[in-house]
Amino acid sequence: MQASHGLAVMLFLALIALSLACSDNPSSPAPVLPALDASVEVDPLAQTWGEINLECPETTRPLTGRGAKRGPCCYRGEPNSVRVDAYGDGPESVIEYRANYLVQTNHPDSLSLMALVNTAIERSDHEEQSLLIRFVTARMDGAQASGPGSITLGQGRYNCDGTYSFYANDAAPTGGDFPGADDPSRWAPKVVPITVDASKQGRESATIAFADNYNGRAYTPFVHSGTYEYEWELVTQGFNIRNLGTDREDLDCQGRRNGGMWEPGVDTEAYVVLSDNHHKSNGIPLLQGQTFSQLLAFGPLVQQQDLQELDPLGERCMPERGDPASTCRWVKLPSALCPETEAERALFRCHIGWEQNPYGEESHCTMDPPETPRDDPEGDEGQCCDPLGGQRSGLPACNAFRMETAIVAAAADITDEGGPLTEDCRL
Repeated sequence: MQASHGLAVMLFLALIALSLACSDNPSSPAPVLPALDASVEVDPLAQTWGEINLECPETTRPLTGRGAKRGPCCYRGEPNSVRVDAYGDGPESVIEYRANYLVQTNHPDSLSLMALVNTAIERSDHEEQSLLIRFVTARMDGAQASGPGSITLGQGRYNCDGTYSFYANDAAPTGGDFPGADDPSRWAPKVVPITVDASKQGRESATIAFADNYNGRAYTPFVHSGTYEYEWELVTQGFNIRNLGTDREDLDCQGRRNGGMWEPGVDTEAYVVLSDNHHKSNGIPLLQGQTFSQLLAFGPLVQQQDLQELDPLGERCMPERGDPASTCRWVKLPSALCPETEAERALFRCHIGWEQNPYGEESHCTMDPPETPRDDPEGDEGQCCDPLGGQRSGLPACNAFRMETAIVAAAADITDEGGPLTEDCRL
């Protein structure tokens, strides 16, 4: 595709040069252009599904047809805008997205370092990972209607034909030492009931009752970029979509590809619990086995001794950025409190518990633990926590980092077929 596109550009420039040369000599006859070859296939989907976008990463097949990358955000398959119109008067609409780009933005000494950002972009561009989202809402009189609906959220695979699949209930390998590692269904998507208010816009148009929301662990598998074999996985809690467009133009693209660069349109958050992500079996091979908790707490480590001795579950100290005399190895302290028992999950979700933290993270915590579920979106979120581990304050230790992620959400065709971890769909 890249070569043929370059050839087409060269031919186009040659024709321009020829026309300019002829225009300088009025006596020269007008060039005779060859007739169009009727055998050249015209894209029959361009008018309804959008033009194939040549700015999109040309990394995986197909490059033409139903599965080609189209529109400003490189969506594949039938766009949501076309699908929604076909639903007519209902009774429901189904809107599906894949995160074509997702990069963490609030960890400048670890995840937001350019080398790790580029690795994350390449992983998405090669479709090694796919965060998939499906919205189901009521429909009436040709439009979205107020009423019950659902969000299905989970990791999935690319099928090499322009479609994606959520992982099946038996897709995950077993045998690791992190929480949930013996559950083969841990990668399966979670379905959460929502209530839609069609009179509102954006994120406020859909609400989730505390009792209905999923408040457990979620798992993201990572594969080897060369062999596509399973390597490790990240364990998170408390995923939340912080902003989401609901206008007509948002149906297909929330964010875009512009000048060969991604421009995200959606912000999300999730929480990384230290004790869930500091185990040998979910160490990161690319970082010599460093765990994700070590990465967030201490930044990338290169010395084997540091990998063995620096413990994110051990004693903490206040980072002193810019002080060469400081002996504190922490580059960032956890600022959030997540539930770790079923009793706690019934009362609160992950939240920022470090008041007046230096990261600009807003907190709505209380000094005392909650006695009833934190079901009021305008009220407090749970108990405050001590970033230094609770040695002196009497508060529980902050046990998690918040991970903020910028996303390009692109229309997608999601099936429920499951299948193996992934296929190598690269060109």
